[in-house]
Amino acid sequence: RVWDCFLAEGWKVPYRVMLALLEQATPDLLNLHFEEILGYIRELPLKVNGGKVMDDAFKIPLRWKHIQKYAKEYSEREKS
Repeated sequence: RVWDCFLAEGWKVPYRVMLALLEQATPDLLNLHFEEILGYIRELPLKVNGGKVMDDAFKIPLRWKHIQKYAKEYSEREKS
């Protein structure tokens, strides 16, 4: 479903899905040690409810200007 939406709507879809996944995983991630996070992320695809992730993803008010703003901030930080 992510690919279908990506092909229809573009790059905002993967960003929204990533944010939705992080939002759902935040309570668990905050209780893990750094070393445990990698294992959690590896197992995450087995635990995800795809329909809920997509529903949550499309509730995130993300605009292209937000993506560009954060990409620019990241680039400037990398140059410093």
